[in-house]
Amino acid sequence: MSTMKAQKDELDRGIEGLNQARNGVSIGKTGMQQGKSKMQTAQNEMASGRAELVSAHKDLQTAYNDLDETISQMKEVRDAIPGMFDEAEANYLAAIDEEADTIQTTYQQTLNKGFKDMAVFVAICAIIGCLLLIPYREKAPKGTM
Repeated sequence: MSTMKAQKDELDRGIEGLNQARNGVSIGKTGMQQGKSKMQTAQNEMASGRAELVSAHKDLQTAYNDLDETISQMKEVRDAIPGMFDEAEANYLAAIDEEADTIQTTYQQTLNKGFKDMAVFVAICAIIGCLLLIPYREKAPKGTM
């Protein structure tokens, strides 16, 4: 009997140890499930972050392509501008040559009218000056003339 009691006590201790081990496994299982949940959340956040990075990369690539196209267009304009100025100058000079007779005639007429008006003005001033001086003329002594 004492052996049976000893065996029973040993069996109770074994059961107690197994219960403690079972509780430890249960706690470990809960911890692992929580860890798994946290890892799943972190994985989802990483996937979301990766998607945002991919989207941002696409946006940057689009902006880079747009910038590259703009630079190409600006280079084309830069290369074309001197030709445009040369062409505009040639057209301007050709237009002046076409209208040379009209320009020269108009210039000469304007210049002639200006000189004519100036001559008339000077003549009028001279006449007015002479008229103003009439009262101041000296009378010649009798007998000298």
